[in-house]
Amino acid sequence: MCFLSSDPFGSGGAEAAARAMGEEFLGRVPLAMEIRVASDAGQPPAANDGPQGAAFTAIAERLAAWLDRGGR
Repeated sequence: MCFLSSDPFGSGGAEAAARAMGEEFLGRVPLAMEIRVASDAGQPPAANDGPQGAAFTAIAERLAAWLDRGGR
């Protein structure tokens, strides 16, 4: 499954803000209908190994690494 990129709020602003604050940008979650539908059905995509969960897994891994470094 392939997610199309959609940036209704622009692109790069969060990354630039994180960089300006000296923080690591943890990632982005695609605006995908599959994520909304699964979430509404009580099956959060972050809890599965499918393609919808990949973005959540990547963010969780980056967050865990950040915490391991003491939050900096």
